[in-house]
Amino acid sequence: MKKPSNRTLIVIAIIAGVAAFCTLVLPYMLCPQWYIPKANASTGYTAPVTAEGWALMIAGFVFVGIATVCLKLRKLD
Repeated sequence: MKKPSNRTLIVIAIIAGVAAFCTLVLPYMLCPQWYIPKANASTGYTAPVTAEGWALMIAGFVFVGIATVCLKLRKLD
């Protein structure tokens, strides 16, 4: 199997990075009811409390993994 071009790997990594940001950071900021607050609520949240929060967190980490693999494959030349 032929390795994808560097440009293709970079585009996939950028798209996966943006998707990771959208699934990890934006729900955390826009839907705080999905997360368990810390003792001092001004410092953020500890973990997701709903199924939606967990699903978005898992999807976000998958996107981070895809972006990392694409960037590592690009440097294997």
